[in-house]
Amino acid sequence: MEFPEYDGEEPPIFNPRNHSWEWHKYWQEMMEKLPVHSLKMKLIFMMTNCFWDSESSSCGGNDAIRKPCGPLQPFRDAMERYWPRKRDPLAIDLDGDGVETISLDQGGWFDYQGDGFAEKTGWAHPDDGMLAVDYNYDNIIEDGKELVLDFEQLATYDDNSDGIINSSDSIFRKLRVWQDYDSNGYSDEGELLTLETVGIESISIESTSDQFVDENGNTRVASGFYTMADGTQREIAQYGFQTEPANTLPTEWLELPEEYADLPELWGGAQVNTLLQTALRQDDGVLIDLVEQFKLADNTNDRRSLVDQILAKWSGIVDNPTMGDGYTGGENYRGPHFDGVKLGILEAFFGQQFRTSHPEASMPESWPTAQAAIKLEESYRLFFERMYGGLMAQTHLKDLYDMIEFAWDENTNTYRPDPSQVLATLHEALANDPEEGKKLLSEFARTANGLGMFDKASCLLCRETFIELDPDLAWVIDTGGLPVYDQLGQGDGRYYPHMWGTWNSDAVQGHPTAGDGYINGLTGDDVLYGTDRNEKFFQESGDALIVAGGGNDRVYAGQGDDIIDGGAGNACALAA
Repeated sequence: MEFPEYDGEEPPIFNPRNHSWEWHKYWQEMMEKLPVHSLKMKLIFMMTNCFWDSESSSCGGNDAIRKPCGPLQPFRDAMERYWPRKRDPLAIDLDGDGVETISLDQGGWFDYQGDGFAEKTGWAHPDDGMLAVDYNYDNIIEDGKELVLDFEQLATYDDNSDGIINSSDSIFRKLRVWQDYDSNGYSDEGELLTLETVGIESISIESTSDQFVDENGNTRVASGFYTMADGTQREIAQYGFQTEPANTLPTEWLELPEEYADLPELWGGAQVNTLLQTALRQDDGVLIDLVEQFKLADNTNDRRSLVDQILAKWSGIVDNPTMGDGYTGGENYRGPHFDGVKLGILEAFFGQQFRTSHPEASMPESWPTAQAAIKLEESYRLFFERMYGGLMAQTHLKDLYDMIEFAWDENTNTYRPDPSQVLATLHEALANDPEEGKKLLSEFARTANGLGMFDKASCLLCRETFIELDPDLAWVIDTGGLPVYDQLGQGDGRYYPHMWGTWNSDAVQGHPTAGDGYINGLTGDDVLYGTDRNEKFFQESGDALIVAGGGNDRVYAGQGDDIIDGGAGNACALAA
């Protein structure tokens, strides 16, 4: 199944704004520059974006790549308060009912700063427009440098200081009204209108402060008026459009050399380009060397270390990455609670400098508190797993992922993955060599989960097929990518006869010889496994998978969408 070519009539690119596959300049350029050409690998590439949510959009539909999920949410939770970035163009009422906007979800991408990255943004309603300056008369608004951002900028164009912008001012013939009919953030043919075409006689440079947030999340800063040729007046307003700094599309692409053809590609974020586009721009060759080493690494520990190094080099945080340096001082040190290199990686990919509202005594607000560090650890784990999954799917597990068939579901307007051939191959591998088969199953389950390849219901169905073969395989599938605590004294350090997880997502397995006790996952999307003892399971919050054992167990489920397997004993589930 090949990625459909654009023929000018049937655009093939998925546009999250209106939940359909359609043409978009930046998306098409991105897809054309990928070293892989199959739809399967391009969908996997899309899944490495931090806005991919398998629960709401299985492989490219509904609101995919639109809302922060996965690793981004705990990062923002750690800051206790998130201040969305606002951008301030002048919007013009074109239909006489006042200036209207559309929300961040409905808007497209636009390069406000001219830095080569278009960011997701709220926007002017298609019935209205924005005031722009076509400096070079090319009928294209390249970036925010060609938008009139506020009334102060507008006033600088008033050559004769008469309080209005009209034909007496030199800028008048360069001014355009950009009516973005399809709200994609790209000035398509026919969308840039001269002031004469719209019927604008003059624009007042006077304004009144407003300062309120409209129903679409955009901030109205100030308002004024312009005068039509027939003497009627309409509204012009300065808006702070809500933007998502982590959700960007690169606008400038370099041709990849042939030797990159077999290398994996990953999505970036904020001002971080894709993996290979970044490698091509870095002169020292370190990043490409790390990616090549990953392709050759034959064990999980080596691959994990290499992914940490790849993320550090890719993000530009360090030239010669060594994880842990952020704890030991130097320019990346961010306090005693969290590795400063990891924090720098998250900041780079999410487009947000970390700040806490309640810093600890004598510590700057850029240093995470102990409580914030818990959430940052979860953010980095999820981010790591997403990128690890993307790398593995295009290298060591490529043969498996190539077996996944994607079928278009017209009812949901999505590509649905069919893993049946993969499952058959894994069953065969387990039959031929149980130990190697378990390793393969573990890595596939881990990477599919990290990528958000399947929704929860599909994951549970796949899980059941392996449990029927061998119940012990459940633990292999459920715990991929999670820190495992199965010995007394692990987790948060509480002891006999109880087992405790941490405040993050982890896997906790009851101790088989310690007597009856508690198994407490605390918080996070945990996996809790019991034994044949009589146990009490506790989960305060998070979406947990709780598998009771063979005893008479009691399960106290907390906040979250928990899944409870009663096991072989008599389990009683209670809401906490």
